[in-house]
Amino acid sequence: MLRSVLFSLLAPAAVAQCLGNGTHPSLRKNLVNPETGESYPLGITVPAWAASYATSYMAGILIQDLLGINVTYSIVTGQVEAFFSVAGCLTPNNSSDRGCGPEGPSVTYQHLQMETWYGNYPAVWAQTQTFATPPKLLGSMGYEGTEDMYFSSRELSAAYETEGLALDYWTGFDATWKQPGLYFDQPSAVNRSMLKPCADTNLYNDLMMSAYLSASGDTDGVVVQPDGKVVGKCPGDGYFWLSPSCRSDPTKCVLYITGGGGYGLSGVLQRATRWNIPLAFGVGATWGDFVSVANTKKSMFYWWTPDPTFLEMSPVMTKFPAHDKQAWEQGDISTAALGVFIGKIVSHDLSALAPRLVGFLDNIQIDMDTINAMMLDQKTSGEEWEPVMCRWLQNNPQIWSSWMPDDSTCFPKFGMFDEITEQFVSNRDDKEGLRLDDCL
Repeated sequence: MLRSVLFSLLAPAAVAQCLGNGTHPSLRKNLVNPETGESYPLGITVPAWAASYATSYMAGILIQDLLGINVTYSIVTGQVEAFFSVAGCLTPNNSSDRGCGPEGPSVTYQHLQMETWYGNYPAVWAQTQTFATPPKLLGSMGYEGTEDMYFSSRELSAAYETEGLALDYWTGFDATWKQPGLYFDQPSAVNRSMLKPCADTNLYNDLMMSAYLSASGDTDGVVVQPDGKVVGKCPGDGYFWLSPSCRSDPTKCVLYITGGGGYGLSGVLQRATRWNIPLAFGVGATWGDFVSVANTKKSMFYWWTPDPTFLEMSPVMTKFPAHDKQAWEQGDISTAALGVFIGKIVSHDLSALAPRLVGFLDNIQIDMDTINAMMLDQKTSGEEWEPVMCRWLQNNPQIWSSWMPDDSTCFPKFGMFDEITEQFVSNRDDKEGLRLDDCL
């Protein structure tokens, strides 16, 4: 019953053969639990974002084709759900009941998550570590995650070609010396139907705006309401918060757009005030409106990487002064943010189920340009992720070939078996005909 509930949630198993030297689907094997003898495919948990799909199918195809292990994919909504999934909880997408059981899971059929934003939810990770089936963290994906202030390379080129102005550094936006607003649209260029009123965004979040006031001292940028709550001041029609350096003349403001309730609000407001950036901060009415404004207007915008939403624009991230750890701890977040560690997690028992596989997964590393190319290929082609990643693997063996484990590497409870003499051997000096085999 346990497995039937879980596997009813799974995406179809991958069966096609991608690589010419890959294992035929009929010859692939399941994992075998050494304690119970139970047999099941390798479960890959896939949070529903592009880089996760890309890296999950990349790993899954290599695992089934070159390591000969059957693979299934299970889609979850986000990182929190992925932690519970790999820990063995049966209904990870159900926020009211993750399906972990009163005493925690006793077994897991999900063994891997690629593209793990490990540090974003420390309390949830800590909870899974109390289970009898705690997931284990492997190494980095090879790139870090970011969320910051971006703009199109089109504006970067225009400013540099016109006056040698380097907008990729915060100094290029300093209104004391420059007029960066010349290269961006004004807030009046955006139809108000595509925006949320400030009152419907985090600009009216007392906790966030009180923190902004405390860090910046910008009393003119907030309103203290009769009940003592602090909210952002949005002059005129109430759709944009204006930074101090363009508050008296909105025509000099650089248009800035974000999504949700105001993603990135705290850092953007502090930076605009601290570094004298003339900024008009607005929030898209919907996700589609946010993306549309960022794509069709000359604007700065919130973005995180890796993500394909704005890749065609070749976005540029504005560089700020180096991260000041002490200042951040005190609430001043106007300096550069640190990159976010992105790694891989595996089930507590994967090293016993498939030790060579763990070594392979730990070896996987790609850079940001590579993951961006994968996502852009899928976005422009409109294909499903599996054929896109199959094509990438076929075209880039020079990248992934070094990840594959040495067939003659030995692990506890396994031995080197000579396929010619059909006997276990005591050394691996001559690797011809050797393979790893269970010696129990």
